[in-house]
Amino acid sequence: MTGTTLAPARSARAGGGAARRPGRGRAVLAPALLGAALFGGWQLAAAAGATPGSLPSPADLAAYLGESVLKPGFWSAAGSTMLSWTAGFAVSVLVGCALGMLAGLNGAVDRLLFPVVEFFRPIPSIVYLPLVILVAGTGRLSVVVLVAGGAVWPVLLQTVAGVHDTDPVLRDMTRAYAFTRRERMRWCVLPSAAPFIATGVRISATISLVVVVTTELVGTGKGLGGVMSTAYQTGSYVVLFGTGLAAAVLGVLIDQALGLLEKRALHWHAAHREGAR
Repeated sequence: MTGTTLAPARSARAGGGAARRPGRGRAVLAPALLGAALFGGWQLAAAAGATPGSLPSPADLAAYLGESVLKPGFWSAAGSTMLSWTAGFAVSVLVGCALGMLAGLNGAVDRLLFPVVEFFRPIPSIVYLPLVILVAGTGRLSVVVLVAGGAVWPVLLQTVAGVHDTDPVLRDMTRAYAFTRRERMRWCVLPSAAPFIATGVRISATISLVVVVTTELVGTGKGLGGVMSTAYQTGSYVVLFGTGLAAAVLGVLIDQALGLLEKRALHWHAAHREGAR
C-alpha cells in the first residue's frame, strides 16, 4: 500500500551530522514572538478601522474568552466537544492500527485494501454528514462515525509504512532464532512501527478535532461548533471568532500533550534520546 507517509525524525548523530538541536527556549520563543506580532498588528489595524466591521479585535476576543471561562455553559460545550473527540479519535486509532498491522504483515490484505483506501481517503468525511445523520441521527454517534471515517487514514498509512520499514536483517534473525509470532511482533515489528504510528496518531488527533467542530457547526448543533453556529445565526461575531480561537487553542494543547506522551513512550528512539541531551 502506497500513500503519503511521514518518517519519524532521526537524530543528527545517527545520520553522521553534527547539527545541534535548537534549545527548548528558542523553540518556544520564536512562535510566541510571531503570534504576538500577528495579534499586535491585528489590534492596531482594528483600532485604525482598517478591518471589516464583522471582524472583532484581539482585545474583544480576549475579553470574551476571559468572561467565558467563568461560565459553566462554555465548559459544558467544550466538554461535549472533547467527549466526541475522544470517542472518535480512539476508534480511528484502534481501527487504523489494526488494519495497518494486518495490511503491513499480509501482502494479500495490503493489495485488497489499497484501492479502497485510495478511493475513500481523498473524500472529506463531512460529505457523508447527511447520510450519517439520516442513519444515526444528530446525536454523538454520528459525530464519532464521521471522525473515525476522516481520521483513520493517517494512522492506517503510517502503521503500514512502519511495518514495511522493519529491518529485513532483523526479520531474518528472528526467524533464525525461531522466535514465535508474538515475539517477532514484540521485539521486531512494533519497535519499527511505533515511531511511524506516533506520527499518524498526532496527525489523526488534529483531523479529529477539525471534523468534530465542523460536524457540530453544520450538523448536530452541540459543543463548541454548536456555539459557533448559533453565534453566526445571531450575528454575534465576537462569540463566533472567540469560540473558534478557543477550539484552536484546544487543538494546540492536544498536540502538545500527545507530543509529550510520545517522548515518554518512545524514549528509546534515537530522535528522543538526542533531544533529551
